[in-house]
Amino acid sequence: MKKINKIFVILITSILFNGCFSLDQTPYDSLDATNVHSKKDADFWVNGMYSLLRDNIHGQSMYLADVQADFLNRTIIGSPSWNDIHTWELFTSSDKGTINIWNNYYLIIQNINSALEGVNKIIESGAETDIAGLNSDKGELLLGRAFCYSYLATHFCNAYNESSADTDLGLPLLYKTTKKDFPARSSLKQTYEFILSDIAQAETLLQNKTGSVGATSFTIDAVKALKARVLLYKNEWQQAYNVAKALVDANTYSLVTTQSELEGVWHNDDTKESITQIFAGIINGKDQEVVSATNDIYLDEASDYFNPGSSIYSPQAVPTQDFVNLYNTNDIRKNVYLEQKNVKYLGNTISLYLVNKYPNNLDMVLSSSSSSFWFGSNAYSYAHKPKLFRIAEMYLIVAEAAYKLGQTIDAQTYLDKLRKARGLENVTYTDIWQEIQDERNREFAFEGVRLIDIKRWGLSVVRKTPQNESIITRDPASYYNELNISSDNYKMVWPLPPSDIILEEGKLKQNKGW
Repeated sequence: MKKINKIFVILITSILFNGCFSLDQTPYDSLDATNVHSKKDADFWVNGMYSLLRDNIHGQSMYLADVQADFLNRTIIGSPSWNDIHTWELFTSSDKGTINIWNNYYLIIQNINSALEGVNKIIESGAETDIAGLNSDKGELLLGRAFCYSYLATHFCNAYNESSADTDLGLPLLYKTTKKDFPARSSLKQTYEFILSDIAQAETLLQNKTGSVGATSFTIDAVKALKARVLLYKNEWQQAYNVAKALVDANTYSLVTTQSELEGVWHNDDTKESITQIFAGIINGKDQEVVSATNDIYLDEASDYFNPGSSIYSPQAVPTQDFVNLYNTNDIRKNVYLEQKNVKYLGNTISLYLVNKYPNNLDMVLSSSSSSFWFGSNAYSYAHKPKLFRIAEMYLIVAEAAYKLGQTIDAQTYLDKLRKARGLENVTYTDIWQEIQDERNREFAFEGVRLIDIKRWGLSVVRKTPQNESIITRDPASYYNELNISSDNYKMVWPLPPSDIILEEGKLKQNKGW
């Protein structure tokens, strides 16, 4: 963890120079926030938080969990950096992807803690009259910290179980900026209490920041959305049900009901259904707020030199046939989240369903006249505005919580509302629990949720029928297309970076099995 602080200082400097902080401030060379004096300064810190979140939602932070799970096959195209985690057998505690994620999220937490100290000093100084605005900034920072810890808890800790939560390992909890003497890991119960405490404070501080469709910053509805999610993961069914149901029943956010609308949401970042969607984009042809982390493993599109106007696709990962079969032809999600495309490899052409939830986004591609060297006019950008909270998730939380409470009629009612919006008719449920799981799988396809659900539902990871065996990696099959991992496998929980454990001289305990 000590090395995180070194990276943090570098990160602060880079943020200062990409416009998220006031450039006329003295550059930060420590974690001290004494250079923050006004509401304007506090706003720069909050904007910096959103910038960091934007760059750590998509990319490896999202797709690593999905390639580890059961709905994707690795293709024989290329040499993906995530191959080891995909095989499970080769996945070790030295995996660079999981190490980077751990470090990056703690970097954000350190930034947030520094900002919180600065905001508190401004309030205490009495020099700033906009106390309401400062409290709003503080609420957004606290919710950001809760968001980061909820991500870390669901990936680097066991699924929550009340009977073992006091002894299960949680996370090192940083209540303030910490340059040395990092705390030991808390219990999982303490971790969730810490997250919910931050959410409770944010709920008070943001109570007057009304939610709106497509809000680019945290509002009171974002607080409720994260609260409902965390309560669901903590198995607090009644509270999760109450919070999510209130958001749904307020009718502030409507579900889209047509394929073109859903396509607009995912392909063009339309704000429909979004409770919080972080801003990203090109302004006046200049690189202003471009997402650096993208879900680019699913298409890898290039112009076909021999067929002008056509594209060549070289995906690193393709969905299994069993996953494709989850959708029927009336489901508007099928043709938005998936699309049949011709994949060329080794001189062969084969038609496959590819993940098309994050296609090339022209709004994120700089024109060739731009001075930026990152993109050209013909470049492919899979960058999209991160959707932190969507109303569809709340419908599914209501349905799952209601089922767990024995309220099956309510569970069916809210599940049917989502199904109808997605083009499906009401069904006679023979196994409503399975249908709830399947709807989560359909709705949250390739948003990094599947592995979390597998853990908390106590399922095994079984990769079933592939679309076409000729294009996927199969040797040895037990690592790839015939993977079958039991629910109690220790690799369901990601390891802490070994270097952090060594540097902290045994204070940080490694997860069991690693």
